[in-house]
Amino acid sequence: MDAENTAVKETVQTVAQPEGEKQADTQVSEKQDTLSQDDVNRIVSERVARERSKFEKKYSNVDLDLYHQLVEEKDTQRQKELEKRGEFEKVLKEQADKFNGKIQQYESELTSIKVDGSVLSEATAQKAVNPQQVTQLIKSNLKLNEAGGVDVVDNNGQVRYNDKGEPIGVSQLVNEFLTANPHFVQAGPSGTGTGQGIGKQDALVDNDVSKLNMENPEHRARYKQIMASKGIRV
Repeated sequence: MDAENTAVKETVQTVAQPEGEKQADTQVSEKQDTLSQDDVNRIVSERVARERSKFEKKYSNVDLDLYHQLVEEKDTQRQKELEKRGEFEKVLKEQADKFNGKIQQYESELTSIKVDGSVLSEATAQKAVNPQQVTQLIKSNLKLNEAGGVDVVDNNGQVRYNDKGEPIGVSQLVNEFLTANPHFVQAGPSGTGTGQGIGKQDALVDNDVSKLNMENPEHRARYKQIMASKGIRV
């Protein structure tokens, strides 16, 4: 019996011993897993120092002042190039505007010569009381085509055609207007006593200025003469 009790005690002691060791190990482990704030700061500082050391080693031969100077010079040069480019584009725009302005001026002059001149000629030939007024009233129904000729158009800007499918001419347009507005037509032959001015005007009535070549100096002079005979300064 005593032998059995002795064996049990030894067994209990044998089992109890590992529990003590386990508890001690747990305490040591918990102690190792718990870091103070100072330990954390130290670890972070060491890592930052290592990274800074790598960076400084990599750029140890770089002159930072020279680097900043080069960057500043590059930015300045780029700014100057942008300013030059802007001035160049401004000059181009001014030249383009000037060129477009001249084109519009030439188109306006050509329209005045071709359109206004052709209506004035026809209105005078068809004995309109005031050819200039007739011109102002109906010239919106005329436009220059790509060939430089004069087309009669409707209110939508489309070329008008007669019953034969042919484009209506300026002469027919003027005739339509005077027929619809007979008060614009002279009542009868002009009286006498007006001197040579009328004779000169009658001699120039049949001139069609739309057929003149304005690049020809003689034709330009003829155009001015015709307009002057009608009381128009050009």
